Amino acid sequence: MAAKTDVYGDLRAPREMIGSTLVELIEAGEDVVVLDGDLGLSTRLGPVEDAHPDRLVQLGVAEQNAMGVATGLSYTGVRPVFVSMAMFALALPWTQLRQAAYAGAPVVVIGTHPGVDMGPDGGTHQCLEDLALARAIPELLVLTPADSAQTANAIAWAVRQREHPVYIRVGRHPVAQLYDPDAEFAPGGHEVIADHGGRALIVTEGSTASLGRDAADALAGRGIGARVVHLPSLKPLDADGIRAAASGCELVVTVENHSVIGGLGDAVCGVVGPQGAHVERIGTPDVFGMSATGDEMREAFGLTPDAVAARIAAWLSTPPLGGTAR
Repeated sequence: MAAKTDVYGDLRAPREMIGSTLVELIEAGEDVVVLDGDLGLSTRLGPVEDAHPDRLVQLGVAEQNAMGVATGLSYTGVRPVFVSMAMFALALPWTQLRQAAYAGAPVVVIGTHPGVDMGPDGGTHQCLEDLALARAIPELLVLTPADSAQTANAIAWAVRQREHPVYIRVGRHPVAQLYDPDAEFAPGGHEVIADHGGRALIVTEGSTASLGRDAADALAGRGIGARVVHLPSLKPLDADGIRAAASGCELVVTVENHSVIGGLGDAVCGVVGPQGAHVERIGTPDVFGMSATGDEMREAFGLTPDAVAARIAAWLSTPPLGGTAR
């Protein structure tokens, strides 16, 4: 799958592709049944309700039950797709999802509004730890598409495969379009989306791909070369590809819309740390969220291109620390 280094179209929110993609799959003959927990307006399930109301099951605010229903449906040959905000799609029914994975049920779970995307609803609704929770479940695939096009293709891939339960992390915040809609999706691998030189390697997940690219552009304006790699999945993780991309770099930086504990940063540290790479993690610290807009949250936690570029420039200006991770 080849990434584009230029913007494809306008800024778009990845969640906008959920309902329309599921409709396309239904009309292509996939036996999809969509499970909603009374959040279809926010998760953009309107197209399914309008075009195929018989394929949308409204289960109300009963997420643990929804995961049990999804597991049962999967045994009938139906492709259950449970869609909700990350806090309610994964964190709340985590035990039921773990049991689905233990039973080998190939359920598809789509979690929207991850990380700081939830904004004003505050710390109770902002799931800053969904990647950590998902990575810990054995045999659960964890997909982190970068933009709207890749989100649509990741959903289609997940529905059509029949072997694994899948969690797909889908952003709410509008982002630049980096991928061609016709590009095929496959989990694993890594994709270079910017390359201004090799002093620093910036590793991104999901919606931070365009953030990392913009930070690398800002660094290039300062005469600092950085390469940006996007990971379309954290499970499976392209360990060999990450190690190869990091080879020769002075610094490896992970940028994630997630806690620095248990997510992308820890995954990359586990891969490149043993080879002595100096890794720095940018994400939310060990705190709960707060009530603020998504933009205010990103500013507060330094998840903006200028803030990321400034931190990388500062790290590169200090004496080498050796193979450490912070």
